[in-house]
Amino acid sequence: MCYAVFLSTTSPEFLSKYNFDAVSFVREASAQEMDKPYLAMLNHSFKYFVSTYGGCSCHFRHVEERDELFAPPVDWSPEDPEDVEATGKLYDLLLQIVSSGHRVDLIDVWNDDEVVEKIEVDLSTVPKEAFRLVNGVHMIFSK
Repeated sequence: MCYAVFLSTTSPEFLSKYNFDAVSFVREASAQEMDKPYLAMLNHSFKYFVSTYGGCSCHFRHVEERDELFAPPVDWSPEDPEDVEATGKLYDLLLQIVSSGHRVDLIDVWNDDEVVEKIEVDLSTVPKEAFRLVNGVHMIFSK
């Protein structure tokens, strides 16, 4: 049982150059058969599977509830510091892509779940520490 995160962008730059210990970007060409329906939903030409350490996308900050999409970590519900760091690195890259004039979107799913909703996310209104991924949601980013 795992999360899977898929990203697309209009930027032709290979995102794998931003790989680090906890986050890596794998081009669509090496996608597994089960990934293809999600990759087909993405809006842009350059598509990636985004993984964290362990080869899946589980080690990002995820939320299931759509009531409170973005919120920083809280003391009463501790989060793994590596998950917070990986999510922050992903946020930085998303912000960099949209700030450079390119478009980017992302799908977060748990084990072949359906994508049930599309949302617009203005990164200029979402602080880095509050950013997290939302299961079953296709996020379209702007700044």
